Amino acid sequence: MTARRPVRVYVDPVFATRIGAVRATLACILEMAGWRAVDAHHADEADVVYGPAGPGGTTPTGRVRLESASPEAWRSLERSSPVNVGAHVLPSGALVDINGRPAPDWVAVAAFFLCGMHEKDPAIMESDRPWATPGPRLAGWGLTTAPTVQAAVCAIAERMARSDSAPPPAPRWPSGKRWAIAVTHDLDRYRKYRVDEFLRYARRLIARGRPAASLVTLGKAVVSSPVGIARDPYVRSFREWIGFERESGIRSSIYISVVPRADRHGTELDVPYSLTDRGLVDWLRRLDSEGWEIGLHSSLRAWKNPDGFARERARLQSGASILPLGVRGHYWSLDPTDREESLRRMASAGFRYDSSLGMNVVEGYRRGAGYPYRPYSAADGAPLGLWEVEPTTMDYALYLAGTTRESRLAALRRRVDEVKRNGGLLVLDWHTDSLTSGYMEGTAAAVLNLLRDAAADATCWIAPTRDIVGWCSEGRWRE
Repeated sequence: MTARRPVRVYVDPVFATRIGAVRATLACILEMAGWRAVDAHHADEADVVYGPAGPGGTTPTGRVRLESASPEAWRSLERSSPVNVGAHVLPSGALVDINGRPAPDWVAVAAFFLCGMHEKDPAIMESDRPWATPGPRLAGWGLTTAPTVQAAVCAIAERMARSDSAPPPAPRWPSGKRWAIAVTHDLDRYRKYRVDEFLRYARRLIARGRPAASLVTLGKAVVSSPVGIARDPYVRSFREWIGFERESGIRSSIYISVVPRADRHGTELDVPYSLTDRGLVDWLRRLDSEGWEIGLHSSLRAWKNPDGFARERARLQSGASILPLGVRGHYWSLDPTDREESLRRMASAGFRYDSSLGMNVVEGYRRGAGYPYRPYSAADGAPLGLWEVEPTTMDYALYLAGTTRESRLAALRRRVDEVKRNGGLLVLDWHTDSLTSGYMEGTAAAVLNLLRDAAADATCWIAPTRDIVGWCSEGRWRE
C-alpha cells in the first residue's frame, strides 16, 4: 500500500514567538480533516500557505492560501470575547476583515478552543470545586450546541478540496461508517453495601480526627452486614450494563479507580471500593479478556505529584494484571492552573489517551472538538504526548438538560442528530450504577434504546475509546 503524501504547510515567519503554536494548530486541524502536515521552508513549495498577507482562497498554482488574523491578534488571542459571526460564536481575536465584513480565521478559532483559552474566564467555570469544569455559561461560547472546531475542520477541508495539489484525505471512519459512538462507564460505586470498606473508612476517619463521622460509618457497616452481593443494586446495575452490551455486540470502556477514600492518598470524594475486593478484580479481568477496555479513573490528587498518574497506572497493573492505555480523572480532576502539565504527566506515565475534558452539569464540547485530537502547548505548540477524547454527554448532565423525561430524551436526540450531521464521535459517560431503580429519571433506559438503534445502524461504528484512538492514530492512514 502506498503511503499517503503529507501536506506541505508554510506559516509566515511574521508570527515570530507564536509560530510554533500556529503550526501546531494548523497541523491539528489538518489531521482531523484527514491530512498529515509537514513544514515547508518556502511558500512556493507548500500546499497550504498561512499568513496575514494576500486574499483568501486557492492561488493560481493550486496552493491553498489561508488569510490569518494579525500577529498582534494571535498574541492577545486568549483575551478574546465571544462574537456572533453567522451561525457560530467565535473569539473576537480570531476574525479577519474580508471586503469590510468580519470573517473567521479558522486556525485562530481552533487554537482558542483547543487550548482552553475560554476556560481562563472564571465566569464560565463551576466554582464549587478547585478543579472546576465549565458550567451553563459555556453556552455563551456556543459549545453546548455544536463543536466549533469541527466547523474549522470543515472549512479547511473545503478549501483543500478545491486545491489542485493536495492529496486526497484519509477516511474519517472505517469503511462504510459515517459516525461513531464510544460507550464509557466510570466505576464510582461498585457495591452499595460494603462492610469491609465501611470499617476501613471508619478507621481512617478516626485518624483524621472525625469520631462522629466514624460512628456514622460504623452504623452503615452494621446495616450492610446481612446484604449479600447478589442483592446489591450497584453490582446488579454493572452486570446488567455488561449483559446488554454483550447481547448488542458492544464493547465499552470502563474506568477504574485504584485510590479509595480510605487510602492515605485518598480524599472523602474518592471512590469507596478498592482492588482488595477480589470479586471486583476477577470481574475486571474477565471483561478485559473478552474485549472490554479497562482504563484508569485517576484520583482527585493524582495530578498533584509528578509521578501520581504513573503510580496509579502501576497499581492497576499490579492489582488486576491490567495495564491501561486510557485515563479519565475522577470528577474530571486536572491541575486547575496548568491542565497541560497534567496531560504531560499522563503521557509520561505511558497513557495513550486522556478523556478528562468533560463536564458535570452541561453536555456538549468543552474544547469544541467532536473528534479525537492530539493536544499541544498553547505557548509553543509542543505536543503533550497523548490523544484527547472529549466526553460529550454524561448521565447527570443529561438529567439537568430538561425538567421531564421527555425533554431529556429530546436533548439526547438532538445531540445524536448533530453528531450524525458532523460525522463526529459521540462519547457517552454513563456510570456503572446508572441502571439502579429510579436513577436519573429514566435517562439510562433511553441510552439503551439509543444504543440498540445505533447497533442496528450500518453507518455507525461503536467501539471502545482505545480502538477509536487506534483508528485515528494509525488505522485511517493505512486505508
